[in-house]
Amino acid sequence: MIMIILLLLAFWGIVLYEVPNFIRSQHWRELKVFFVLLGIAFIITLLQTIGVKLPSPVKLLTYLIRDILQLNYE
Repeated sequence: MIMIILLLLAFWGIVLYEVPNFIRSQHWRELKVFFVLLGIAFIITLLQTIGVKLPSPVKLLTYLIRDILQLNYE
């Protein structure tokens, strides 16, 4: 439970540090992208923190490169 609280505090600190600069310079699109990426990062980190086994991103990249793009480095 303490790790989840520390995780929330860390992400909240990132928001408090970054968001005022986006608002001050009126970069609204960048702010939306920031929140989407931060949300994805938060979900992945939360799942790792609570012990969920996540698949390796290497398998997805291998599938993308070999099967979809037809690039073989053999």
